[in-house]
Amino acid sequence: MGKSQSIQIKDDAVGINHIADNIHRVNISLIQTENAKIDPAEEKLRFLNPRGLQIAEGQVAGFNSNNMQQLKSAIRDHGLVNPLICRYKSDGKIYIVEGHRRFKAIQELMEENAPCYDVNSGKNVPAQELFSAVLVRLYDETFTDEDCYKLSFNEDKSKVHFGAGAEIRFTHHCIMMGTDDSSIMEMLQVTPEWLRETKNLIRQLEEDEQILNSVFNDQINRTAAKNLAQIEDWQERRDIYKEALAEAQLDCVAKIDKYKKAISSVNKSIDIVKSRKIVSDHIGDSSDSEKYDQEIEELTSKAQDLQEKIDATTPVINPDALRKGSAKVSKPKTRSGSPRIAPAERISTKWRKFFDILNERGAIGETQINDKLIAFANELLSACTDKENDPEEFMIRWNDNFCNP
Repeated sequence: MGKSQSIQIKDDAVGINHIADNIHRVNISLIQTENAKIDPAEEKLRFLNPRGLQIAEGQVAGFNSNNMQQLKSAIRDHGLVNPLICRYKSDGKIYIVEGHRRFKAIQELMEENAPCYDVNSGKNVPAQELFSAVLVRLYDETFTDEDCYKLSFNEDKSKVHFGAGAEIRFTHHCIMMGTDDSSIMEMLQVTPEWLRETKNLIRQLEEDEQILNSVFNDQINRTAAKNLAQIEDWQERRDIYKEALAEAQLDCVAKIDKYKKAISSVNKSIDIVKSRKIVSDHIGDSSDSEKYDQEIEELTSKAQDLQEKIDATTPVINPDALRKGSAKVSKPKTRSGSPRIAPAERISTKWRKFFDILNERGAIGETQINDKLIAFANELLSACTDKENDPEEFMIRWNDNFCNP
């Protein structure tokens, strides 16, 4: 990983004070985040917040209201313990590499100007005063985009997880950018087997954008996605996906209903304890009153935990939902009521132009084209089933056996 213990700051830079090594105190107004969206037109890998790799609206890992409220409370009560990690670029701008959630929490605390704990003085200080400048571990551009990703994914292992979908989407992005396998494994810190399985999963699903995006957004877990990708008939795959999603939504509703009933039960218990406390206070029994206060606090915390589970519950297609969805799909039926197009016929349709060229060259007679197409398609399906991996060898064999005038 690129080293940057001492970086060159522009002479006219204001609001950046060196502390030690690559630790600086930086005016928070100078810190910004990279554009979080992948630009398909880009030709090389560029660092962006890995949490932004989930593309569904409102599903960026770690930024939901409960996660952020917990983080804000921790910073307010215990201070900013770990410095943000940023990169100082040649244009004089400072971009966050790791600490996007803490940066967001600090911004919200400053908007509220809430009193926050100062780890240096041990006192509570208004947020706008305390966080006007923050400690930053600062690197320069010798710290490459790949270094940034490696650090981010490594830090992620011990914090609110980006999600498996973000890792898969990042792999897909790297493939599009032509990033080599060793670099991908180093950045994600994954095994060759994981990368091989992930690339195969992407390859199998890349023609079905809806399902692949569901994988990116963690709406299908990895195991279910691998099982779904094994279904070769694209229409059957989509039908099963839709049924499985409906099953996942039903399961989600059932879980939320269960949690709501539990909250209702807890709230009733709180009311009962409060009633007992009123009686205890009336007769002047302070020992019982303190016991009831503690019990109310514990029950309130339990109700909050249940509410957090409700907020975190979303429909996710798992292997069980996929199995139920598959059982509901009747293979012989289609929307029109007619039989599905066989895989061999679909392949033959895509290869029609190729066979027309063969006919023009005299390799295949006009009357043979349709028969040859189906024969070729079936032979190709058979080769795939037998896991034949050499396309050149297959084409030579097919030409010898089938393509004689």
